[in-house]
Amino acid sequence: MLDSSASHAPRWWAPLRNRNFLILLVGGNLSAWGDAIYFIALLWMVYQDTHSVIGTAIVSAIQRLGNVMGGPLAGVYVDRWDRRRAMVGVTLVNMAVVLSLAMLALWHILTVWPIYAAVFLLSGVGMVGGPAFHSIMSRILPRDQLATGNGLRESVGAANGFFSQSVGGIVVGAMGASASFFLDVGSFVFALGSYWLLSLPPEARTAPLGREARPHGRFWPEVKDGWLALRQDRLMLALAGICRHARRRHHRRAVSGGRLS
Repeated sequence: MLDSSASHAPRWWAPLRNRNFLILLVGGNLSAWGDAIYFIALLWMVYQDTHSVIGTAIVSAIQRLGNVMGGPLAGVYVDRWDRRRAMVGVTLVNMAVVLSLAMLALWHILTVWPIYAAVFLLSGVGMVGGPAFHSIMSRILPRDQLATGNGLRESVGAANGFFSQSVGGIVVGAMGASASFFLDVGSFVFALGSYWLLSLPPEARTAPLGREARPHGRFWPEVKDGWLALRQDRLMLALAGICRHARRRHHRRAVSGGRLS
């Protein structure tokens, strides 16, 4: 016999009736479209300059390394600051970095090393966005809709990733790398507008419980604890070692002073 409580379970579309959740979902996924196209453009430009699979693989390796290094800092940061401001700040940093890459590419003076630095910075700073999104979502959705909301976000994100990466290569080939970067900047502008449209109560934007549980004096010790935990993870250490080895090998093979066309 079926549990009678199942008939009271929220429908899968119930979270979409929440204005704030819908804004977050649309704004975040549109920005992800721009990110997918921008990343394909980066890989293409690096390959054009290095003609090396290793040089292209370094981009992905550096991205993962930035995630690993920025993760512990991101979790502590989100616990202490206004979550919407955190998302706005991350988006502004992303927009500034990608706009700089776009201008360098437009002037034909973009090299692989600024690309590597930008990927590391964006991947580390971007780790703030995910925790902030989930933290806001846990405050704006009723408890019985949280599982449904998480499922919607993951499903939409997976579909978005599939289609954006499929279309991204066509966009880069048709419009060029620099134009693809400018498209990503436009997606950031849209995301900023969506964040400002949010009507969040104070408890959804700030983290009073986090501040009570984690006094300001504990900020850096907690970050240190997170990095120490990563040092004990053999898989992460192996990935970091592979990244360092690949960078040394690429440095020996790359032509000094190369330019991206």
